[in-house]
Amino acid sequence: MHPLRRYLGPLLITLLLAAACGGDEASVSPTLDDTPAESSNTSDDEVAQQVDELANQGPINGSLISVPVFGLGLFGIDRESGQPTALLMDSTEFVDRNVQPFSTDQLAHTLGYIALEGQSFSHDVQLVRIDLRSGQGSVIAVLGQDRANDDDTNLRQWEIIGASESAVWVTEANFADNEKTFITFDPDTGAELDRFSPGEARLYDPIVVGESIFARENNTVVEVGTDGTSTTRLAFESGGATALNLLFPDLEDLAKFLIVEGGAIATDEAIERAFSFNDAPVSHLWATDGESLWWTFSDITTLTTGEFAVISGVMRYNLTSEVIDAWPLGDMAVEFQETNVVNTLSQPDLVVRDGQLWIVDGREDGRLHRLDPDTGTIASYDIGRTADVDYTSIEAITNDPESLWLKTTRYVITSSGDDGSRSSVGEIHFELIDPTTGAPVVAITAVDLNAL
Repeated sequence: MHPLRRYLGPLLITLLLAAACGGDEASVSPTLDDTPAESSNTSDDEVAQQVDELANQGPINGSLISVPVFGLGLFGIDRESGQPTALLMDSTEFVDRNVQPFSTDQLAHTLGYIALEGQSFSHDVQLVRIDLRSGQGSVIAVLGQDRANDDDTNLRQWEIIGASESAVWVTEANFADNEKTFITFDPDTGAELDRFSPGEARLYDPIVVGESIFARENNTVVEVGTDGTSTTRLAFESGGATALNLLFPDLEDLAKFLIVEGGAIATDEAIERAFSFNDAPVSHLWATDGESLWWTFSDITTLTTGEFAVISGVMRYNLTSEVIDAWPLGDMAVEFQETNVVNTLSQPDLVVRDGQLWIVDGREDGRLHRLDPDTGTIASYDIGRTADVDYTSIEAITNDPESLWLKTTRYVITSSGDDGSRSSVGEIHFELIDPTTGAPVVAITAVDLNAL
């Protein structure tokens, strides 16, 4: 199905967010005992210029992966040979295990941590640059201390939110504080370029696009420059005409975005009412190819005839033309588990490669999906597992601009209770995906990496 296009400009739609929930107790192997503390309320304005040679120095042609293992925990995996390389740096002890490194054409960046003298869980937090052409690593800035000492309860945290050719974007905040400071650094030297704080205005889910970031602010999507200058790109207003109604005035087209419990066919009246009150929300996670923003939406509703239903699809917003396109996701986005219990595709990882949108379903036993925007067709791929694996989960690793990588965890249930609770242990695999088949062509476990 080809998308219908309308020039919408600033679009008025109702902002709704879907949230995924889970209650299982699970662990992954190997475990990590030295996870960095969240951060502290001190800072250090000095810029470090220590340069290290990485082990097996040479170009990194593939994915750069942070793994929860002892030591630095940073590995390169060549996309052609599948050969992994353990990277070593004397000037930092370990890198951020919660966020994968961000890469541009020639450089990658992550956070590094080195323990304060005499302390075990308090660190200098560093901005680390890896030159992908040479395999050379550098600590290019010291951001501050996550806390003054191990007894300090005031935590400070930093997070890289993305990078471009001209700037690395980092947020700084006290732990659990909603107010964040946005700081940009020169990607080569680590010199601070600019900083701003939006104050009471909260910027949700920022993503770097070109020289700016895009983020949700209250009921709008805004573009923000390095100096904090904000421009509204999309406006969301309760009670306004819904996006899908504007794109698809024909009820037959609109109904393709509606999945009804039991496969029932919704009446025209039920369709009109459902799309009058429900809209295409901007997901917590979105993706960009530099030209457009992509997001998915899954919104649960109840039809006038009493059935549960889900409005679900993909949207693409062209940043230059301001054209919005939309595609239905169909049954792959919804699982009606029992009466009044719905499991929707909520906040999946999204990756754009060669004009195709990859949707990484992070639900239990979620599949990998590929949307061809030219035809509207969606190809779906199962995640392979052996008979001794009980269930899987997948996440996207996006720092190889030429390929799609997954972090796949294969779980074995170790115990279960009468109330439905269970415990499980999982093994992490890093997999390079063949875009034509959805099958892995390179697969390396975290245990294998830890043995390097």
